[in-house]
Amino acid sequence: FKGRKLQYSNVINSKSVELYYRVDYINYSLIEEFNYIKNDGQKICLQAMYTDDAGKHGEVIKLH
Repeated sequence: FKGRKLQYSNVINSKSVELYYRVDYINYSLIEEFNYIKNDGQKICLQAMYTDDAGKHGEVIKLH
Protein backbone atom coordinates (compact mmCIF):
# COMPACT_ATOMS: atom_id res chain seq x y z
CA PHE A 1 0.00 0.00 0.00
CA LYS A 2 1.42 3.37 -1.04
CA GLY A 3 -1.42 5.83 -0.47
CA ARG A 4 -5.01 6.94 -0.99
CA LYS A 5 -6.31 10.23 -2.39
CA LEU A 6 -9.91 11.44 -2.48
CA GLN A 7 -10.77 12.07 -6.15
CA TYR A 8 -14.25 13.48 -5.63
CA SER A 9 -17.37 13.24 -3.53
CA ASN A 10 -21.01 13.55 -4.46
CA VAL A 11 -23.97 14.23 -2.17
CA ILE A 12 -26.89 12.61 -3.97
CA ASN A 13 -29.56 13.59 -1.45
CA SER A 14 -30.06 13.69 2.32
CA LYS A 15 -29.79 9.89 2.44
CA SER A 16 -26.89 9.06 0.11
CA VAL A 17 -23.26 10.21 -0.25
CA GLU A 18 -20.63 8.82 -2.65
CA LEU A 19 -16.85 9.05 -2.16
CA TYR A 20 -14.31 8.06 -4.85
CA TYR A 21 -10.66 7.40 -3.96
CA ARG A 22 -7.60 6.56 -6.08
CA VAL A 23 -5.72 3.92 -4.07
CA ASP A 24 -2.14 3.17 -5.05
CA TYR A 25 -0.42 -0.10 -4.23
CA ILE A 26 3.13 -1.10 -5.14
CA ASN A 27 2.19 -2.87 -8.41
CA TYR A 28 -1.26 -1.49 -9.27
CA SER A 29 -3.91 1.09 -8.41
CA LEU A 30 -7.69 1.06 -8.00
CA ILE A 31 -10.58 3.49 -7.86
CA GLU A 32 -12.59 2.68 -4.72
CA GLU A 33 -16.19 3.87 -4.55
CA PHE A 34 -17.94 4.13 -1.20
CA ASN A 35 -21.68 4.78 -1.13
CA TYR A 36 -23.14 5.59 2.28
CA ILE A 37 -26.91 5.09 2.32
CA LYS A 38 -29.28 5.88 5.18
CA ASN A 39 -32.44 3.77 4.97
CA ASP A 40 -35.62 4.77 6.77
CA GLY A 41 -35.16 3.99 10.46
CA GLN A 42 -32.07 1.84 9.79
CA LYS A 43 -28.39 2.33 10.48
CA ILE A 44 -26.23 3.80 7.72
CA CYS A 45 -25.27 1.15 5.13
CA LEU A 46 -21.96 1.10 3.28
CA GLN A 47 -21.63 -0.24 -0.24
CA ALA A 48 -18.01 -0.48 -1.41
CA MET A 49 -16.95 -1.17 -5.00
CA TYR A 50 -13.70 -0.92 -6.95
CA THR A 51 -12.65 -0.37 -10.54
CA ASP A 52 -9.14 -1.36 -11.61
CA ASP A 53 -7.08 0.24 -14.38
CA ALA A 54 -8.40 -2.34 -16.88
CA GLY A 55 -12.00 -1.28 -16.11
CA LYS A 56 -12.90 -4.39 -14.09
CA HIS A 57 -15.59 -3.54 -11.52
CA GLY A 58 -16.30 -5.55 -8.37
CA GLU A 59 -17.03 -5.52 -4.66
CA VAL A 60 -14.38 -4.55 -2.14
CA ILE A 61 -13.46 -7.50 0.05
CA LYS A 62 -14.39 -6.88 3.67
CA LEU A 63 -12.36 -8.62 6.38
CA HIS A 64 -13.93 -9.04 9.81
